[in-house]
Amino acid sequence: MTATKANLINAIALIVLSLWAYFANGMSSETTLIPVAFGVLLLGHHLWLKGGSRFALAIVVLLTLIIAYALWTPLSSSIDKGQALPIIRVGIMMATSVFALIMLIRAVILRKPS
Repeated sequence: MTATKANLINAIALIVLSLWAYFANGMSSETTLIPVAFGVLLLGHHLWLKGGSRFALAIVVLLTLIIAYALWTPLSSSIDKGQALPIIRVGIMMATSVFALIMLIRAVILRKPS
């Protein structure tokens, strides 16, 4: 799998699962929309990344690293509360972010984003 595809999967997962959490919580918690913003930013850099832009690759790596780290707090909070569905949602978002980060770092090392 290429870094471009991993980024696309991660962006879609962040958007869909975060919107699911937002609507499941009765649209009461705006913090659940933070991954949506990151997903939109990652999606916005998709074409640059696909075109081979090293600058876009650096931005996407940074954004992916930030969101992977930021998802740790909601995941640990959900684990502490014992809530199964939020654990699954945040766990999937974190897993796709870590996978995308691995693929993106691999692309940096191999010097080819797509």
